[in-house]
Amino acid sequence: MFDIVVSDLLRLAHLLAVAVGFGVAVETEIFMLKRRRTTVSPGMMSGLKHRHSVILYALGAMWVTGAALLALRTGFLLDAFTPKLWAKITVVTILSVNAMFVAQVAMPILADHTGQRISALPVTAQRALFAVAGISATSWLVALLLGSSGLLKTSPAWLFQSALPVAY
Repeated sequence: MFDIVVSDLLRLAHLLAVAVGFGVAVETEIFMLKRRRTTVSPGMMSGLKHRHSVILYALGAMWVTGAALLALRTGFLLDAFTPKLWAKITVVTILSVNAMFVAQVAMPILADHTGQRISALPVTAQRALFAVAGISATSWLVALLLGSSGLLKTSPAWLFQSALPVAY
């Protein structure tokens, strides 16, 4: 009984972290899309930095709760990892690497162009911003799909190996 309660609490915390990360990421994408013709301001940068920190905390919580769930369910025995689980780990890794790109590439691009309209940024800068936004949106949607689908629980590895690259 205790194991079920712990597992349920960990799953709840994990799902809350996904929900927060997904929600803030989507809200940020909408925020930026609506402001693509406005100038980058210190206030905008402050808001983006705050949103990014919330997403980082959500990702951290996803890793911690996910690792705890793995410990409970698989004992970290790789033979017990399903293809769906490997897909989840892959997507959260991509989200984490993308979050580093947001901090190291996207935020400096915007900061360097304070006072300029986002739509007037150099094409290379716009491509970099669109790339991190697209990877973020795709990853959060795929994470939500993987976490919510019971059908995918028993799907073969080839499905994930072919579907994930197509999604990105």
